[in-house]
Amino acid sequence: MKYWLNVVLFVCTLAMGISCVDPYEPPVVAEANNYLVVEGVLRSGAPSHIRLTRTARLADTASIMTETAAVLAVESEGGSIFHLQESENGTYALEAIDLSPQDRYRLRIKTRDSKEYLSDYVEVKQSPPIDSLSWTMNSSGVQLFVTTHDPQDNTRFYRWEFEETWEFRSPYQSTVQYIDGQIVDRIPPTPTRCWQYNNSSRLLLGSSAKLGKDIIYMQQLASVPYGSWKLATKYSILVKQYALSQEAFEYYQQMKKNSEQMGSFFDPQPMELGGNIYSLSTPSEPVIGFFSAGSVAEKRMFIHAGELESWGYRMICDLKEVSADSFAFYFAGRLTPIYQDFLTGNVYGLASVHCFDCSLRAIPVEPDFWE
Repeated sequence: MKYWLNVVLFVCTLAMGISCVDPYEPPVVAEANNYLVVEGVLRSGAPSHIRLTRTARLADTASIMTETAAVLAVESEGGSIFHLQESENGTYALEAIDLSPQDRYRLRIKTRDSKEYLSDYVEVKQSPPIDSLSWTMNSSGVQLFVTTHDPQDNTRFYRWEFEETWEFRSPYQSTVQYIDGQIVDRIPPTPTRCWQYNNSSRLLLGSSAKLGKDIIYMQQLASVPYGSWKLATKYSILVKQYALSQEAFEYYQQMKKNSEQMGSFFDPQPMELGGNIYSLSTPSEPVIGFFSAGSVAEKRMFIHAGELESWGYRMICDLKEVSADSFAFYFAGRLTPIYQDFLTGNVYGLASVHCFDCSLRAIPVEPDFWE
């Protein structure tokens, strides 16, 4: 009996101790700071974009603070200088340039308050081609994968981003409308084919450092939940692959842990990120970001709804026939007229706007790459 009493007392004491643990906020996010955040990659042979923002406390709900009117330049170790231009608030663009694999590059920043920041010189990392994109389907939905390899065994560390695009179709088109008690032609009719977009928001990393060969096989990048409207008609994903240095990989790996694995008592505790960009004006000031340079491999894949078995997406569109003596009752707010039967004079109407106007949910402009 005494043994069990001791056990109960121990468990209670442990529970009280855990319940009294104060939540931890690292100094970089707990203080009222205004640290510079640098995002972007110097791309070889393609336009580059560097985005500058400022940090805020986790408790703050204000919108992202962009760093505007800064002066940015890329400097090569060989003496070349390339200036970036601000294309939109906080985003700075550089036209396509061919980076020399034998040279190294760094980023220099001067903000509008005359503070200067400088990155380390970095090597140009050449990404190997993406071998294939593939997908599988199970009860939870569709999972998407990437496979790649470097026959020279030189890459080892990878990062991916993706852009999703999907086609959405409204089953009906409204060709008429109700104005001042009359059914008149709708010019133009409502669009029925639209496209929606989404970009990856999580850090997607992979490494073959512990393998004998530099091979990444079926690394999962994304998933589409079962029944999602993304695969109601046709879906496309464009995957971008970056080769990383070991230092860049470790930086992103720590960032991933800090951003995605916090929340419970047993999760890794957050820590300050050690990037390769520093403040020249105030050496003790943290700077969030890692500057890297290299080529980017891209590959696109399409999935048609007809390739899926029993996807489960449904739109409920109850088309109701309305006689002329009921127009005012139904079309003054209950239904939207869709088309008119000229033989009977009756009009068919719908209550759900998504059933006849896809532009309320997506963009009625077909992308150039659409097949």
